[in-house]
Amino acid sequence: DNYSETGFLPYAVAIHLSYVDNDKKIRIKHFVSDSNDDASDIGGKFVEALKKLVNWCVEKNIPDTIAISQFKELYRTGHFPGLGSIKKLSIMHHIELVLNLI
Repeated sequence: DNYSETGFLPYAVAIHLSYVDNDKKIRIKHFVSDSNDDASDIGGKFVEALKKLVNWCVEKNIPDTIAISQFKELYRTGHFPGLGSIKKLSIMHHIELVLNLI
C-alpha cells in the first residue's frame, strides 16, 4: 500500500555527472545540495548542487559537452528547469561522454 506512481518533494537535490578518471575509467561524481533539513526551496537546493558541479568542472578542466554547457547556462541565469530536466541533462552528458570514448 506504500507504492506511489508519483514522486515526492526531495529533502536534497543531487546531480550525478559521469567523467573519465586518470586511469581512463568512467566514474560518477555526485553534487548534493547543502540545505537538506526539509523539502522546501527545491530550486535553491538545485543552485547549491549546480554551483558545486560548475566549480568542479572548471577546477578539473572537464571538457564541455552539450549538457555541461547547459548546466553552466542554468547556473549563469539561476534558472531551475525542474528535476526531470536535470536528470535528462545528466543522461545526455553520459551518452556524449561515452560516444566520445568509442
